Amino acid sequence: MFRIKICGVGNLQDVEVVVSSGADAIGFNFVPASCRYVDPAQVGEFVQAAGDLACVGVFVNEPIASIRRIERQAGLSHLQMHGEERIADLALLDGMRVLKAWRVQGSDLSELRTWLQGMSAYQWRPAAILLDAFSPGSHGGTGRALPWSDIQLIDGRLEGIPVLLAGGLTPENVAQAIRTTRPAGVDVASGVESSPGQKDHGKIRHFVQSALDAFQSLEQ
Repeated sequence: MFRIKICGVGNLQDVEVVVSSGADAIGFNFVPASCRYVDPAQVGEFVQAAGDLACVGVFVNEPIASIRRIERQAGLSHLQMHGEERIADLALLDGMRVLKAWRVQGSDLSELRTWLQGMSAYQWRPAAILLDAFSPGSHGGTGRALPWSDIQLIDGRLEGIPVLLAGGLTPENVAQAIRTTRPAGVDVASGVESSPGQKDHGKIRHFVQSALDAFQSLEQ
């Protein structure tokens, strides 16, 4: 699983900066209502420019047939489901690397644990869980932070599944979040922007370096 993902990238110049920054994953938003939406027809070029980076497509309650079409068209390596998708529907994506985003209210992960335990009936598991902060009327990218010190993970996992930390991360706080929560990886969108949907290249580089340093410190 990748460790550092820059999400909501919308043009070739941003892709090139993410590649050179040292991040190992990049996210493309296919949610039409989002300020970070990109046309799937454009993303094939972005994926080629991303080289060896994991290329993640972000979807919210999208029909499975549409997800499969966009995945093939764009050449994505991972799918990130950020809506209220049912396990039965996600299981139809068997064979694809699926990240399931979960919006957390406070630090209570009991509902998520119950959801994860229910997967056994479908013989399906996501490649990772992405923890994001709950915000009414939004499916992510709000800049709200999770209470990192209250989230307990074991070796960066929950119920044996890698956990990526999102929600309110910035270049200034990502190191603290990593050292406190010890996730498998981190994900950022609004925290490296100058305005909604507009990536700040300096912030991207700062974020990635801070995250790399923090992960390295955990290994020492």
